[in-house]
Amino acid sequence: MRHVLLVVVVILLANPASATLQRTFVSHKGLDTNPCSVDMPCRSFAVAITQTNANGEVVAIDSAGYGPVIITKSATIVAPLGVHAGISVFSGDGVTINAGSNDMVVLRNLYINAQGGFNGITLNSTATLHIERCVVSGFSLDDINLIPTTTAVVAISDTVTRQAGQEGIYADSAFTLTVSIDRCRMEMNADNGVLAGRAAVAIGNSTADHNLGAGFLRRVTPQIWGSRRVSCRTTAWASK
Repeated sequence: MRHVLLVVVVILLANPASATLQRTFVSHKGLDTNPCSVDMPCRSFAVAITQTNANGEVVAIDSAGYGPVIITKSATIVAPLGVHAGISVFSGDGVTINAGSNDMVVLRNLYINAQGGFNGITLNSTATLHIERCVVSGFSLDDINLIPTTTAVVAISDTVTRQAGQEGIYADSAFTLTVSIDRCRMEMNADNGVLAGRAAVAIGNSTADHNLGAGFLRRVTPQIWGSRRVSCRTTAWASK
């Protein structure tokens, strides 16, 4: 009996799930009871992010749906080109960012799809957010909802938002919010392609197509760039 108890204690102490890694992995064959290593990947972004060091990466190994995630530290969530890393959202928000005022969050090559969810990506707090090569689609409120309670810089590139119930991209904050949108498409949203409130927004090489409201709308001092369809090479707003 003493030998059995000793073995159990050793296993518990050596369990790698209690540690965090600089790089964690998810896979359609993974289990959320795994340590999220490349050989023993997890199944969901939500669990993998908890096993990832600050400034670390969560990597999708193969194509699957990996579920909503809340990010509370500097981190990158990434899928390689050719991998479909999906986030299906049945309620609430797909990716919620509640990071620190000095943190940086990167989302790269993710497919965030509403199945009844409110917002695709919601930024509540971080210093810097990069959204790269993502598709965000069909949310009942905003596909990308930028409402930080900290000073924040957001860079959105090579990204598509479509069929939002309100805005493709919404930007408004009582703090200093700077947003750049480059090589993006905002399509078929029920309100506007981009709605800028209290934010400094620069848009380049982007298209807002078949939105029911404006293509690009600045709300503080009303300024409309196209009623439904507009392309821009470079547009800059300072709405603070």
